[in-house]
Amino acid sequence: MIRRAQPTLRCFLVAAVLAAMPGGTAAEVVYEPVPASARWTDAVAPGALRLACARDESELRALFAGEGLPFRPELLRRQPARVCHVFYRPTLPGFRASPDDEPLTGIDFDTDPVLYLAAGSRNYGEPVGAMKEILQRIPRPLAVSILIHRVHDAAAYESATRRLFGSTPHRIALPDRGIDRTFWWVQDWVKAGLGGAGPTILVPRRVFEGKPENAEALVPMLDRFARREGVGRSRLSWEGGDLLVTRDPREPRRRVLFHGTSAKPYWGETLTPDEYAYVLGVELGTDREVDLSGLAPHVDYFASFVPRARLVLVAVPVAGDLDVARAAVDALRSRFAEPKPEALLQLRDALASPKADLDRARAALLRARGDSPHWQLAVDPTLPERMRSLVARACPAGGDCLSPAGQLRMMEADRDTFESWVHATQSARDEPAVITAHLDLVEGQLEPVPEPVRRRVLEKITELEAMGFRVVRVPAFRVDLNGPRSWSGISYVNDLVVDQQIFVPRFGLGEVEERIFRDVGAQLPAGYSIVTIDAQRVLIRNGGLHCLAGLIR
Repeated sequence: MIRRAQPTLRCFLVAAVLAAMPGGTAAEVVYEPVPASARWTDAVAPGALRLACARDESELRALFAGEGLPFRPELLRRQPARVCHVFYRPTLPGFRASPDDEPLTGIDFDTDPVLYLAAGSRNYGEPVGAMKEILQRIPRPLAVSILIHRVHDAAAYESATRRLFGSTPHRIALPDRGIDRTFWWVQDWVKAGLGGAGPTILVPRRVFEGKPENAEALVPMLDRFARREGVGRSRLSWEGGDLLVTRDPREPRRRVLFHGTSAKPYWGETLTPDEYAYVLGVELGTDREVDLSGLAPHVDYFASFVPRARLVLVAVPVAGDLDVARAAVDALRSRFAEPKPEALLQLRDALASPKADLDRARAALLRARGDSPHWQLAVDPTLPERMRSLVARACPAGGDCLSPAGQLRMMEADRDTFESWVHATQSARDEPAVITAHLDLVEGQLEPVPEPVRRRVLEKITELEAMGFRVVRVPAFRVDLNGPRSWSGISYVNDLVVDQQIFVPRFGLGEVEERIFRDVGAQLPAGYSIVTIDAQRVLIRNGGLHCLAGLIR
């Protein structure tokens, strides 16, 4: 005798709903694809994002109940003779992104191979130095993956790892990222959580970072990462720094997604803001979605959650603080040998008075911008001769000292000179951006914060407080509020919270910054501390410490 399987309770419920429909017939649901963006091709898996349309709401409710998907009546698109609801099945059924208060078990970050080999005891404000400094201050062991493109022999990287981390408690691995391109912002393609098979990492379908050409270039890296055990590839493209998950402070079992709209042009440009948020919530397994768009390039520039303390650090743009403008000029002046650039001296003089003449300051700033392409930051005057001597020793036959093998020969012959040369080369490459960034900071304090931005920040602070969070306001020195800039400015809340340490990026503005760090530290709960990390180049590259790290919880 063949024993027939018993229908599940869900099947009974769905059948009952269908039978109750007019005529007692099964619902006829029509699926329509959400139009793909012509600019961001392949941003979503084919057929993954659709509208489900039926004759009436009850048919859609039955469909969503059968699929185990949330149904939101407020999202219904009502049309003549039918209703539609955005329809998306999560890539990993049952996946729930880890909230920010889950203990950190691992960190992934990316590095340039030559910078990694040249890294020494000093932090130059770039990613390797910043992450080394952070890891040295975390006493409990973490699994640390340093993504790198291996162009030198394995022994060289092993030696660099021992030199960088010594007798670290952390488990350090150097997986090859598979492409010859450094991708600093690992936060943007890692979301850890729990799935049906246990701990799972979700990575996006494509990484665009606002540029269509990035998709093809970074596919091999994502492909290689997605082949690791416990990793799933999302059917959607997104940027992880724009998606923060935390617990609801009043209902800890509920997970809240705080999101921006950086990925909306990729696949959701025809969706409403609420439909876009719904799809993200389904993919990440959250219970509520809160829109923090229009405040910063990514949500992690605007807010940093400390969920166990029911606390959130919020970046509040500051303008009109001439101490900040003076600090930026002084920090830039200190980087030049004598004689200092005349236009910088004029700018500092225009800002000297407690009630500075802003028109005069603007004119001096304009002159400084015009002259700045001719400025050169101070360098070690002994370095050119040291390098000539090193090249003569490492490449006596006139071979290519810049090849991977030649770089190793130089490093073995004189590690200190090699390190100085690598970072001097990096500094020369970054020099225009460093100068521009300091001048941008000055200008950012000469123009007011736009009223719509100020008003939206206050609205979101009120909303966060109503949710049950205590808000600590942290000054942000934004440079992109009154016009486009190559970087967004300084957000100290783009930080890294590990246990009760809050690692905060430092730009190098002296007492102006130290005052901020002391004030924020005084508002933290007992046991929490602010740890500042030199990160000027990280900030200028349009990021922060949170952007650098793929966090595994």
